[in-house]
Formats: sequence, C-alpha cells, structure tokens
Amino acid sequence: MKLFTQIPVNMTKKAEVGIKAIGVGDTGSAEKMEREGRSREDIWNETGWYRGVDGKWRFEIDDGKSKLRLGLFSKYKFSTSPNIRRSFEGRLGDVLVHPHIFNAYPELRDWKVDISFDVGPDTWGYVDHHTGLVGRASGLTDPATMSIRVSSGLGVEPTIRTLIHEMQHVIQEIEDFSQGGNPGNFRRDRNIPLSESTRENIKSIDEEIADLKKEEDSISEYFRALPDSKKGVGKNVDETRRMNTLRYRIQELKDKKQCVQKTDKKKYCFDKYLSLPGEMEARLVQRRLDMNRKQRKDEPPWVTMDKMLQDENISPTGKTT
Repeated sequence: MKLFTQIPVNMTKKAEVGIKAIGVGDTGSAEKMEREGRSREDIWNETGWYRGVDGKWRFEIDDGKSKLRLGLFSKYKFSTSPNIRRSFEGRLGDVLVHPHIFNAYPELRDWKVDISFDVGPDTWGYVDHHTGLVGRASGLTDPATMSIRVSSGLGVEPTIRTLIHEMQHVIQEIEDFSQGGNPGNFRRDRNIPLSESTRENIKSIDEEIADLKKEEDSISEYFRALPDSKKGVGKNVDETRRMNTLRYRIQELKDKKQCVQKTDKKKYCFDKYLSLPGEMEARLVQRRLDMNRKQRKDEPPWVTMDKMLQDENISPTGKTT
C-alpha cells in the first residue's frame, strides 16, 4: 500500500536536517519566486513547495517505497468475541516502514501506537468521501504521552488511514503548525447559531404547540365551568381522552424541539471541527494517499483541498456550503 504524507516544515535547524536527508532542500527558491510575483502553480511545479491553509510553507514527501508491516495485524480481527485479541500496541517505527519521514523526524519512530479493533460508544463516525467507505473510526493524538490511539471497526485499510490522519497531527505538533481538535472544543459556546432550516422547523413546532395549547385551554375552561354533578369518574369521557391526547402530543413536540436543537448544535460543532486548518490538512493527507507521483504533480494540494471540502459540503469558515 502506497503512502503519501504531506509534511509541514519550518526553518529550524532540526527540520532542515530532515529536509536535506531526503534531498528536498529549503524554501529559498520558492520564496524568491514568490517575491518575483510568480504564481503558486509555478512555484509548486518548479520547487514542490506551497503554502498551506495557515499560510506557511509545506512540501509533500513521496514515500512510494514506504510500506506497512501488515503482518503485525494478521492475528488481530475485527470482532466482538471476547476470545479474539482486538488491540495492538507498539511503536510507530514498528508499524510503518518509512525512512523519509523518520529521517526528517526521528522522534516519530518512538511514538507509541495503540490500535483497537473494537467499536465502543465513544467511537466517532467515519466517512471517507474519496473511497466511499462509511463506518465508525476514531483517532487520538496525545503529545503529553507521545502516543497515538486508533479505534476502528472497518478493517485494516480504514484503520491505517486513520493512523495516517493522526500522524499528520503529530507532525503539526512537532512543527508548531495549525492544530486539529474535536467537536467538544465548540460545545461550550452558548451562542451556537441554528441553521435556517432548523429555525423554520422550530417555528413550525412552536406554532403547532400554540394551537394545541389553545385547544387544551378550551377544554380546561369547559371542565371548570361544569357543575360538580357532572364531574367525576366515568363522566366527560371524550373530553378527558382528548385532553390526555393533547398533553401527550404537546410533550412529544417539546421533546422533538429539544432534539432538533441538539442535533443542529451537534452538527454545528462537528462542522467547526472539520473546518479547523489542522483537521483539513490531516484529511487532505488521507485524500491524497492513493495518488501517484504524476497525479500529485498535476493536481496541487490546494486543488485537492477544494474538491474535498466541496464533497464534504464544508467551507473553511466552518459552515455548510
């Protein structure tokens, strides 16, 4: 399986050493061309450099010779059976054969990797718009413990794609580039706007609740006006039944309203998460994974990014398009 990883590079001595090890060099030529007013297409075609979403220089490492030690996963299966071993723990350098990346960032070799083939309640939804894979997977990068955790119930390939996504976050951490995050980062926002369709839906619900309450009030008034002789068990059966139906429906609509609001806010948080520069870049890496050298040369990363965001119906501002 070929792996193409997009690497953001700063100009620290350490990063320069990594660049020289793979024969890419620094950004001098690209910066000179930029000062001369050359287009980003020209800069990309002639130097292989481009500016990422955050405006900083990047290049792509062609790792056609890299490979995954898939044999390590042969004894692990995607199963819920307690008799099946469902997790792998090791070092990133044990899982991935990739001298170019490890030459550029030697510390990556020693990052811990924990791959679980279970799908738990905290496992996130996974959609790969490029391959059409849909299921559940999640990844987590923890710089404090130098570890990557991946959980998937789809199979080896989607699991590895998630691993590559998390590796990009590690590189972002090393280079101090724009970071990723998770939807939970936005849930504390008390001013989360509702979408137009949700506002219309809520308006319709409120109008129906108002109409039902009018009828409920009318029946309540009817009961209050009844003499005691006409009140009691077994009397006014139709009115009582209707009152119970109204109250049930009103509560049902209130629950629906709350659910609609919660769902919309959850989508808002997820869209904001998807629009984080670090998350867009990590998904871009996944999107360009299967592209060969010519395809990557012919289609610059920013073009792939535009296609990806269009497929996802997401804009860089965090709003659906």
